[in-house]
Amino acid sequence: MTESATTAISHSRSSIPSLSIAEMRYFVEVYDARNFSRAARRLHMSQPPLSQAIIALEKRLEVLLFERSTREVVPTAASDAIYDEVSSILQRIERIPALAHREVGNKDSRVIRLGAITSAFTALLPAILKEGLPFDVNATDLPSAKIVEEIVNGRLDVGLIRETPQQSVDSEILLRERLFVALPESHPLTEHEDLSVEEIANLPIVLFDRHRASAAFDSIVGSFRIADVSARPVAYVGSEQAAIGLVRAGLGLAIVPEIVTWAPWIDIVFRPIRDPSISYPLRIVTALKDPSCLQDTIRAVSARAFSQFNATETTQ
Repeated sequence: MTESATTAISHSRSSIPSLSIAEMRYFVEVYDARNFSRAARRLHMSQPPLSQAIIALEKRLEVLLFERSTREVVPTAASDAIYDEVSSILQRIERIPALAHREVGNKDSRVIRLGAITSAFTALLPAILKEGLPFDVNATDLPSAKIVEEIVNGRLDVGLIRETPQQSVDSEILLRERLFVALPESHPLTEHEDLSVEEIANLPIVLFDRHRASAAFDSIVGSFRIADVSARPVAYVGSEQAAIGLVRAGLGLAIVPEIVTWAPWIDIVFRPIRDPSISYPLRIVTALKDPSCLQDTIRAVSARAFSQFNATETTQ
């Protein structure tokens, strides 16, 4: 290769704009927040340096990344095109320390950051941990939408959620749970082995709040609509624990997913809803393409925990 050809190749490579890690973080935070002030707070910096850094990045890339107005910041098509790739790069960078300290051999010394809805902490997550995962877990309870946001931003590795995610993540149904009616121990319906939706129609019921637990609300109310009967809500809550508390207080009954029945509850009796077509999905979510290869592992361990519990129930 001639000297002139070598010089031309070197010049071509050096002319390709590069992004620093800081610039990638700035870009992702502004993209997610749709607001420079909010993004700056998340980055623990003031707004002017962040705005200047984005302007400098746009000049170097020779594209407009965000449309600015007094009310909002709107990502352009160029931002949409690079967002997933930049997010993926940041997630891989954050895993470098764990990879560097991984022990030699078969033992996986990673610490996986897991976010889960509150109901999973009642019995499912302890059962999963008891079955044994090949890595340590740092667990946090969060709402479904927040879990997805944290995964997209690279602050969580995996999540257990109810709602269908609205952002770009990998999502699969981990379990389809039966729905159960939670009743005070003294309630006459506890004499039944199972219950139909028609049998609890027009009884006082504690429902999930549509804004805080949309998947639960839609699943329960949908089952009443399918049966062509009406629910009689007396309270709206955001968690299964709150619903059980109001049932214990005698305010009404509640419909909860199966994993809630795994935990011991004082003065509460659970009866399954008879219709087997009525179920409630629990989803596992990770970053796109599951970079840490977590879905298969957690799915297998969850299946063992689920079957172990059902086997225990059958023998009782």
